Amino acid sequence: MSDLTQLTLTDALSGLDQGAFSSVELTQAFVDAIEASNDTLNAYVVTTPELALSMAAASDDRRSNGNAGRLDGAPLGITDLYCT
Repeated sequence: MSDLTQLTLTDALSGLDQGAFSSVELTQAFVDAIEASNDTLNAYVVTTPELALSMAAASDDRRSNGNAGRLDGAPLGITDLYCT
């Protein structure tokens, strides 16, 4: 598990703002953690790593252009209360 998965949301957003890592790197760390443990935990019924990484790349583009929103670039897991 990457140290990036241990960051608080505030620290993750600060790191993105400072350029310490990209949204793609942050998202990939979570994708790797999910892939490593989901067979045992069964926490995610549907995973969409390609979509998550594509959205992270778009976020990095917005951030580089100064158009990032407040939570832009932070990976988000959706509970199973919603149909995907």
